[in-house]
Formats: sequence, structure tokens, C-alpha cells
Amino acid sequence: MSHLEAEYSEFKNKLLLMASHAETMMVSAINSVIKRDEDLAEETKKMDSNIDRLEMELDNLGVNILSQAPLARDLRLITSGMKISSDLERIGDESTTIARRSSKLAADPRAIIPVNIERMGKIVGKMLAKSLSAFVSGDTDSAKNIITKDKEVDALNKEIRTDLILAIKQNPNSTESNLNIIFIAKSLERIGDHSKNIARDAVFLFEAKDIRHPNLSK
Repeated sequence: MSHLEAEYSEFKNKLLLMASHAETMMVSAINSVIKRDEDLAEETKKMDSNIDRLEMELDNLGVNILSQAPLARDLRLITSGMKISSDLERIGDESTTIARRSSKLAADPRAIIPVNIERMGKIVGKMLAKSLSAFVSGDTDSAKNIITKDKEVDALNKEIRTDLILAIKQNPNSTESNLNIIFIAKSLERIGDHSKNIARDAVFLFEAKDIRHPNLSK
């Protein structure tokens, strides 16, 4: 194996490891909310440093590989991988936000977690898992289907926000707990956005098509 091939393999392995950490962290964060588990929330927050470290390593490695003029196919993997790394780092940040809000909710026995939060978490979790799977397998049809799920996540976020703002107006004492839930829903919505970005990058990698702005390609 040449030096470039070794770096190329290392890049892929680090990206897959980062993806695994981000997915675990997201699932752990939402479970801490549903189970009202403060210890799990604290453990989740500690995971973020691993993701941050891997993002820096991938950036350095990616730039080094790009400087060696790789083939077009490898060039797409490195550029797509660096974009995915950025989305994974942000998923880690949003998961940290969820865990931080979860800790506050766990300490408030009066807080009521809406059913739609769990539903939203499951949808976003599947979006993330399937987008990462599509990136590994090259299943671009699956990647394109993931993108359509984003509207459902947006609708749930809007519904949760509307319901909880009304609840705050009706019972000002619930303001703190309901604001924490609103922020959790917003973080889940953003994780859905990042999962959508990963799915688009999978399509770019395997089809060499940029589908971020389909109207511009017409």
C-alpha cells in the first residue's frame, strides 16, 4: 500500500468512527430525555470531545490528501467526507444541547415530555442512521428518500413549539420546562437538517450530482 493509499484508508476509517460516535451520542441524548435520566445526559455531554478531536484529525488528513492530487473519485470522497465531518460535529453539538436541557428537565418532576418529542427523536434517529448507511453502501435511492423526511420533522417541530407556547401562556409556571423542550425539539430539527446534508453528500459521492438546489439544475 502506497503512502497516499494508507492515508486514504485512514481517512475513511476515522470518518466511520466519527459517524459511529455521533450516532451513539444522538441516541443517548434523546434517550436521556425520554427516560428522564440525568446520569445518561451527563455521560452524553462527555462524548462530544471525541467528535471534536476526530473532526480536527479529519480536516488535517483531508487537506494533506488533497495536496497530493488524488483521482477524481477519491477527490469526491475526501471533499464529501470533510463536509460530512462538519455535519457530524454539529450533530454532536446539538446532542450536547439536548443533553444539557435534559439534565434540567430531569431535575423538574413537574415537566411533561410531549409524545411528539419521542416520535421526532425516532424519525431523526432513522434519518441519521440511514444517511450514514447510504454513504457507506452507495444506496443513493435510500439517500434521496431520507431527504423527503425532513418536512415531517419540520412540521413536528412547529407543532411542538406552537403547543408549548400556548401552554406557557396558560401556565406561566411551566415556562422553564417548556422552553427546555422547545430547545430540544429545535436541536432535533437541526440534526434532521444535518442528516439531510449527509444524504445529499452520499448522492454527490456516488452519482457526481449536486442535489442541494435542484431548481438551479433545470
